Order: sequence, then C-alpha cells, then structure tokens
Amino acid sequence: KWINFFYQNYPDEIRKKIKSGICLDAGCGGTVKGVKLINKFKPAKVFACDINKDHKAFYLKENNVNFVCCDIASLVFQNDYFDFILCNGVAHHTPNPWRSIGELCRVLKPCGMIHVSVYCFKNSVFYYLVLFLRMLAKLVPFRLAKLLARNNFSLNVLLDHAYVPIEFIYTKKDFMNGIKKLGISVDCVLNVAESHRGDKYVGFLVKNEKLFFGDGAILSFIGHKNITSNI
Repeated sequence: KWINFFYQNYPDEIRKKIKSGICLDAGCGGTVKGVKLINKFKPAKVFACDINKDHKAFYLKENNVNFVCCDIASLVFQNDYFDFILCNGVAHHTPNPWRSIGELCRVLKPCGMIHVSVYCFKNSVFYYLVLFLRMLAKLVPFRLAKLLARNNFSLNVLLDHAYVPIEFIYTKKDFMNGIKKLGISVDCVLNVAESHRGDKYVGFLVKNEKLFFGDGAILSFIGHKNITSNI
C-alpha cells in the first residue's frame, strides 16, 4: 500500500526527475520499499544508504541499486549529485534532523526533487501518549515489553515510539518553516494514512486522524531545491 500510494500520487515533476535520473533512498533500512518505489519509475541509477552495514544484504537481489554504508548526517556523495532523494521516516530519529536534511539538500541538484517524511503529531492526543510511554520505558525493560506485545502490530508501533533512542516530533507548520530555511520549496504534502482509510481496524483512526494525531501521524513533504539555495 505504501509503494502504490506514492506511485499513484507523486506529482508529475517527481516522475520526470526520477525517470532516467540519479536517485537516493537515504536511510533505506531493511524494508527495500523505497528502492522498489523508485525503480517503478525506471531511473538511470539508484543509491541506497544506511548507517547499518548489515542492511546491504537486503539489496543484493534488487536491480539497479548501489548500497552505501554511511550516516545521512554525513553523506559521502559530492555536492549537487542527485535528481531525486527519498528520506522516509528517518531524519526525525537522528541527533540533529536539520543537519541531516541539510546534508540531503547539499547532495541534491538545484531544482532536484526531495521527499522527506516526518512525524507531525506534536501536541496531539497521541503525542502525550508517546511522552507517557517514553517515561514508562525507562522503568520497563524492552525485552519484557516486547514479550508482552508479541506480534501485535499496533502494540509494536507503540513500542517503536517508546524505545527508539531519538525521536523528534513536529507540527506541519514548524516543519515547513524549517525546511524552507534550508532552501527547499514545498510543492505538496502527502499523507500516506489515506491509503488505510478503508482498513477494518486502522480506518477509524485515519478518519479521525486530526483528533488523535494532530496534523498527521506522519506526513510526506514533497519539494524542490531552490536554485539560490546556500546549502
């Protein structure tokens, strides 16, 4: 659903940049979904980078992918190299998200397109629940919490928020202002939660997202690097 949502909803400008362009999945992790999405548009070359070298194994079977082990806050690529960069749910888990996004801007070509997804549920019901869970996590060992959650998807989502070492959370307005200062003009904001609107269990939360998650559990900011950017 994640791949199909963005494949269907990406603006034409992104489609043009990816097609025959040089692309990066920054902080790719081990899911391979970012690379699979990019490859649907037939790019010239795809790089996937992650700080965990073990994730390379997940990309060996993917076509047209070069895996590079590096921190997104200190990328090994030259300035103005990529036509398109995807950074899905990663920047807000780094020690300095604006430095990390600044690095993405550095390696992005002027007028190149970028897709950055971050948590935007600050000051919502879920935000205060997460604050409570993170305090509780200091008292409850992760292994015990994981044992109790077992394979329940919803509980494991909560565990992710409770135990992840670093987590920054924004409002839509705050993040848009911040990315603008880095020389990125936001062209549109997509909410992947819309792809779950018809789901039996998650649908209720999606339909009432504003009530539970403020601006959104996670929002995807789609924009381009200004020609006059100082990054």
